[in-house]
Amino acid sequence: NNQNENESILLKQMKDKLKCTYLLNSAQCNLKLENYKYVIEDCNTVLEIDKENIKGLYRRGKAFYKLGDLIKAKED
Repeated sequence: NNQNENESILLKQMKDKLKCTYLLNSAQCNLKLENYKYVIEDCNTVLEIDKENIKGLYRRGKAFYKLGDLIKAKED
C-alpha cells in the first residue's frame, strides 16, 4: 500500500544519509593518514548516492591533487 511505499522510501533516504556520513568521515580520516586512494573510493560511493555532495567533491578533489592528478582535481 501507499504508506508502506512511503516508509520504504523514507528508510532508504535515511540509510543513504547515514552511509554518506560514515563514508565522508572515513574519507576525512584517510586524508589525514594520506591514504588518498581510499579517499577517492569513499567519495566515489558518496557521489553515486548524491552527485552534488560538496564534501565528497572537495575531499576527492583534494585526494586527486595530492596524487598529482591536477586535471581530475580541478574537475571536482
